[in-house]
Amino acid sequence: MVHQLRLIRDRNDAGEFPVVASGLFLSFQLSHSLDLELRTSDALWSGRSIRGDMKVMLPGEPRTFRHDKPARFAHITIPEPLLADLGGSASRLRPHVILSDAPLRHLLEAWLGETRAEGSTSQLFAEGALQAMLARLLTLNGQREAVPRSRLSKQLLKRALDLIEAKLDEDLSVAMLAHACGLSASHFTALFKASAGEPPHRYQTRRRVERARELLLVGASPAVAAVAVGFCDQSHLARHMRRLTGHSPSHWQRIPADRSSRQRNVLSRGSRLS
Repeated sequence: MVHQLRLIRDRNDAGEFPVVASGLFLSFQLSHSLDLELRTSDALWSGRSIRGDMKVMLPGEPRTFRHDKPARFAHITIPEPLLADLGGSASRLRPHVILSDAPLRHLLEAWLGETRAEGSTSQLFAEGALQAMLARLLTLNGQREAVPRSRLSKQLLKRALDLIEAKLDEDLSVAMLAHACGLSASHFTALFKASAGEPPHRYQTRRRVERARELLLVGASPAVAAVAVGFCDQSHLARHMRRLTGHSPSHWQRIPADRSSRQRNVLSRGSRLS
């Protein structure tokens, strides 16, 4: 069974809301500030929560939330099989009633910024963001991820890169790439980063921008180029193209073909997703 990661945005009216986590449940506060009360099976917490604060619930954990004003949240549930595939384990994590942490807040804002209007984003990006969050939670728990001591073989790296290249316009997942290489998702991600110098989602985004630029140089419109390489729309392409090349799609559209060959190496492998 293929599990799709989805960061869901919700707006709740004032009131009381009982929740039982069906998997690892991560919830982020999106309102500017909120007076909140949380009840667990053996504790009561009340206080003020600000945008980006995280609540962490382990599988099967019950909790009741209460707030006196309407509030906005973003949340995600990670089923235990998917959590294991991504290298996580509920036994290594601990619940948090309210967790205020700047790195987690930055990861959330990046995920929200990448989220499409319909509430979804690429699986490679979602899985990469989630793996970074899990690694941060482990760090806060006093644990560290194991650093890979090996890399993908040249054959397996080529297989993964060729698959990304052939399906730039599709919503690939880490599980698909890992399956093609005969590896677990968590092992594949670590070895891919060690081999390629960047995570799968960052490599995919960079290649999408490079391919879109090639299309623009031969006369494609930004809207056509965006869809052809898997971006959801022209503005999605423009945001990543400006970040990676320093120029908008219209800039590359205007460059004559005889000048384009002198401006090919403008995307750095170390560029980061915003």
